[in-house]
Amino acid sequence: MPALASETRMLALELHHVVRDMDPARLRAAHVSGMSERLQSLEAKLRAHLEAYRDHRPVIRERLHAVAEQLAERMGHDVPADQALSARRARLEPAYEALALALEREAIHVPSLRPTNYARNVLHVFMACFAFTVLVLAWEQRFFVVVPFFFAAVGMEVSRRFSRRANGLLMRLFGPVAHPHEAHRVNSASWYTLALLGLAIAGQKEAAAVGVVVLGFGDPMAALIGRRFGRHALIHGRSLEGTLSFIVAGALAAAAALYLVWPGLGLQVIASMAAAGAVGGALVELFSVKVDDNLTIPWAAAAASALAILALT
Repeated sequence: MPALASETRMLALELHHVVRDMDPARLRAAHVSGMSERLQSLEAKLRAHLEAYRDHRPVIRERLHAVAEQLAERMGHDVPADQALSARRARLEPAYEALALALEREAIHVPSLRPTNYARNVLHVFMACFAFTVLVLAWEQRFFVVVPFFFAAVGMEVSRRFSRRANGLLMRLFGPVAHPHEAHRVNSASWYTLALLGLAIAGQKEAAAVGVVVLGFGDPMAALIGRRFGRHALIHGRSLEGTLSFIVAGALAAAAALYLVWPGLGLQVIASMAAAGAVGGALVELFSVKVDDNLTIPWAAAAASALAILALT
């Protein structure tokens, strides 16, 4: 990687770490004053970088300058420090995502932000329960439910690509449960409808149930525990604590769901399917960077649980 691209990526990664650490679930009161120093230091680095390198593509230079301006903004002295940081984080998140998108178009990859969003966590659980109910109670008619959802998602994604106004309207509508990067990329809900369509086509009801339940309970638990207690980093921003939480929550939820509806499978088969699905989903979640994990986790969990059935029969 050329020096310019390498240094730009390093600065973007530092910005990612700073904004991520400003998340209320991660930020400790003792670190508030230190965070202000980190922001000032990063602003100085960005200014020096922009001064040293003037051959950036215009869009990247514009995005870097916008971030520097956001870092330079100061709140009044009468505003409490925690509120000031919260306001700055709210401005920095979209600025970072716009920079990340511009870098991605130049083949410079940096991770997206995934701030704490309790409404999104609740939605994950609700959608898991809804999808599980459809798979259990309406398996024979599943395509009449899944296909309309899929084409509705495709329609919204197409409208977003051709109309900035439509994109703004949809992001305002789904803003409470959306991540910042979804303003510029395919929405996670759209990937989820594709995941459900794939599970419906595969035709393995019990494995499909494991797939949606592992995602619905494992993924939000990993996010909550990982952000709050994650200390041992793995890869791509994931932590050991978050991954273990994913496996435990996903396995317990899947086992409970299977036993509730299909107790005749037997405890050994149920436990094996649930454990395999949770581990498979957790492993895939670690490496889901370019493809949304709302697609990869259900498919991986379902495939792993189906393999568990084959191994035991």
